[in-house]
Amino acid sequence: MGLRPPPLYRASRAFWRLSTIALVLFVVFLGSAVYSAASLRPSSASAGPVSIASIGNDSFRVTALVNLTNPGFYPITDLKLEAHVREANGAELASGSSPWSDIPAGTTASILLRFQVDLATVPGARSLLTHDTSLPSYVRLQATYASVFKIVVDAPTNLSWGAPLAGLNITPAAPVAQPNGSVLDLVRVNFTNDARFDLTGSFDVRVLDAAGVACGAGSLAANVPAHAGFNRTMQVDLASGCNPQGGSVVAAFAGPSVYLVLPPEPLP
Repeated sequence: MGLRPPPLYRASRAFWRLSTIALVLFVVFLGSAVYSAASLRPSSASAGPVSIASIGNDSFRVTALVNLTNPGFYPITDLKLEAHVREANGAELASGSSPWSDIPAGTTASILLRFQVDLATVPGARSLLTHDTSLPSYVRLQATYASVFKIVVDAPTNLSWGAPLAGLNITPAAPVAQPNGSVLDLVRVNFTNDARFDLTGSFDVRVLDAAGVACGAGSLAANVPAHAGFNRTMQVDLASGCNPQGGSVVAAFAGPSVYLVLPPEPLP
């Protein structure tokens, strides 16, 4: 009968076996986590609704739902989306972020993403009302996968922007004196709604004299479906004795969630 190995030897062998088992389990976990992480893909970002709300004159908040699917074996934790939209010249137009979120394995989560655009302070932003353009943008995703791997992904893209008042023209005619002593001015408004949403509101128009004093005002309803055109004429009765020659027409578009002051148009 052989001699029994000393306790220290037996302990070292047991430790070696446990270490080997732990290493094998870690390698299996690591391999499965890497394989699973490689299969992560965002689902369609257009699946959720998008809403636009006014938060003050010329300022808007855009809220969108981005659907992200975790088809892997392990949870995604500490997930955050950051989005940046830039003008064609590279200046930042808007940015937004989502709350911190977790996505369990094998599930899809809707991540709330918010943008804020201030047309009054961002150079060039006001042109988005009347001009279609392509805006360089990117979304950054940062998260932790399987409680081990830090993930940072940048997805650059070009955002196709359709202006709600594309090609806007507000054209005043020459004022015409009326037999009763008043003065009548006709103002034509035409544009195309190239946005993906319907445009509902009204154009409020004021006719000013050369000194900036209001001679008269009028309003024209504008309920224009997406991708439809608008071409109408409104009349503005001018106050007797008010001379609009050398003056201008100032218009604003007022809707349920927006109030936009448009550039003045000189009178002919």
